[in-house]
Amino acid sequence: AFFITFEPSSDSMKALHAYLNRFFSVETPVAEALWSAGTERAFAKGETLTREGQVQRDLLWVVDGVQMSVYNHDGA
Repeated sequence: AFFITFEPSSDSMKALHAYLNRFFSVETPVAEALWSAGTERAFAKGETLTREGQVQRDLLWVVDGVQMSVYNHDGA
């Protein structure tokens, strides 16, 4: 699954397509298929997406805002 943080629109799908094309060539039908397989979800500011001890198994496409990751090296 992958989650997006906004109402889906043609512009949002185009933004995903343009981002992917920065790294490799992606045909429009492929980007559209990826987009249609996603599930939209909005996250509140400060909401924890994955807690310590959990494994993140989703692909997250964040369009607006910042996703931060923290690695707890010493277990504190």
